Amino acid sequence: MARETTSVWRQLFHLKKTSPVIYYTIIILFVAEILVSWVAPLFIPDNWYLSLYLKKKAKEQTLKFSKADTDFLIFDPVTGWRSKPNSRKGNWIIDEHGARTTHVFGKKPQKPVRVMFLGSSLVNGGTKVSNRETISAYVEDSLFEAVNFATMLYSFDQMCLAFEKGLFRFHPAIIVVGLSVTEGEGLTNRYIPFRFPSEVNMPFFKPRFKFQRKKLRLIPVPSRNSYEQLFQSSVMLKRLKTTDEFYAEFENYKRFGLLPISGGLSALAKKIRNFIHLFKAPPCLKNISLLENEMRHLVFVGKKHKAAVIFMLLPARNDVFRTGWRRRTLDQYQILLSRLQSDNFNIMDVRASLRQSGLAGWKLFSPDNHHYTAAGNKIIAASLHQKLMSVARQFNADFAIRAAR
Repeated sequence: MARETTSVWRQLFHLKKTSPVIYYTIIILFVAEILVSWVAPLFIPDNWYLSLYLKKKAKEQTLKFSKADTDFLIFDPVTGWRSKPNSRKGNWIIDEHGARTTHVFGKKPQKPVRVMFLGSSLVNGGTKVSNRETISAYVEDSLFEAVNFATMLYSFDQMCLAFEKGLFRFHPAIIVVGLSVTEGEGLTNRYIPFRFPSEVNMPFFKPRFKFQRKKLRLIPVPSRNSYEQLFQSSVMLKRLKTTDEFYAEFENYKRFGLLPISGGLSALAKKIRNFIHLFKAPPCLKNISLLENEMRHLVFVGKKHKAAVIFMLLPARNDVFRTGWRRRTLDQYQILLSRLQSDNFNIMDVRASLRQSGLAGWKLFSPDNHHYTAAGNKIIAASLHQKLMSVARQFNADFAIRAAR
């Protein structure tokens, strides 16, 4: 090892004589890497780095949200944001309650069983399908009424809080919650850009829970003026450092994201780490204990309001069609499904329904390979309808009589 080190230094000094420009360029880059990666973060405030970390549009949206709502989302002190009532654009239509439904509704159910849908854009359908092409719309019939309160980019903690702090007033008999394979990741995130650096439309704060002393402790949404304060001081960022596990991504950017050599090596290391996880570690179980406790809490709150809870595990296209080298990786979907089934949650295996349909991936999934097409939503709804019938019969005697007719 000593000989190799000596050889390197000899080559470097030789380079100084033969190519001084290259030699001094290497020295300058080396010194710059040291100063930027290890020295500068000790003196430069975090809010200065944040201005560089956020894309221009994300920064503009952050400052805008400190004063006004967006065209489709409004600030919510409980969940961070929610769908804007009475907003629409193309396929995207939100009613007076902030729900995506096919009909006008009030607090009193209009049919024997009201089903409330909670989740992210995977459940509300996104902008590529119409209100009548969502999972919730397809389960409706003479017995079931559906109201869809799923909201863009929601994590499970936000879904849980949305129902517990207000949506219970619509008196659902059954709550259907959509979970993704990566659901556990969002539970420790408080500032969306730390988890999704490329997110420019919704650079928002969210709440989160911590499980301490056998209880869920809520870390609430920061006040609205905290958005503007992000760029004025580092106070808010210091709070996030201790409460947002994805702050480490921002910390990594501060040290290794500003120069090409360290930035390239850091990005390569991250890709290698993620690739190894596909074979040796199940990321789907990240924060699984926290997720399970929050799920139990929602079941408890639902029972308190006389509502049963059904969970749908929603796969991405790569989870459904495990082709090529992916067949040799860990089946994240099955690992999470088996874990939640072992905890006796009433959970629906959506992947099985999609596979049994026999349809190709492009017919089931939108081009982003995550959201479902109208055909995909229809297949999911057909399987869900059977589970709804079973649950409704079990908990609603009047429904059982009507369904038998």
